[in-house]
Amino acid sequence: MASLSREDQKMVAARAAEFKKFRRDFLFSQQNLSEALGCSRRTIMSIESGQVVNPHADLLRRFRNLRRAEERAALMAGEAA
Repeated sequence: MASLSREDQKMVAARAAEFKKFRRDFLFSQQNLSEALGCSRRTIMSIESGQVVNPHADLLRRFRNLRRAEERAALMAGEAA
């Protein structure tokens, strides 16, 4: 793979951290997250390790929708308690 620009490296690192933080915060395993997003576990592993520079737009959209839904559910659970 060609070397990435500094901006691309930062974007890849930020996306990897975003996926890892989501899994840690909402207790998703790589397998559970891959099933929820409709992709393979290897894809999740590749994103988290920074090997994937530009994941498919549909995958990112599904991830952001899932993150919003989980944050909303956590907020509602917090209000109910």
